[in-house]
Amino acid sequence: MREYLLKNFPTPYTLFWIGLIHAPDSTWQWLGGGTIATTHPSPFWGKSDPNDPEPNCGGMYLEPGNSYWYHLADAPCAKAYMFLCKQT
Repeated sequence: MREYLLKNFPTPYTLFWIGLIHAPDSTWQWLGGGTIATTHPSPFWGKSDPNDPEPNCGGMYLEPGNSYWYHLADAPCAKAYMFLCKQT
């Protein structure tokens, strides 16, 4: 998967959609089912994410200068980012 991401999303500091939404009940849910916790420290979320109180979408953020290459981040769903999967 890492090789695929580096090949198709090679630009550092790029967010791309991965099928994660901030549901009305304030949980983060995968479009395919299931949820993901937002407790910190988190092996998934960035240090300050999620940080937007509005309902929004979750993406994966490439940040090679950190101790990890990718982390989850939130952003407004209306943003036009590339995607690994999309909501239909």
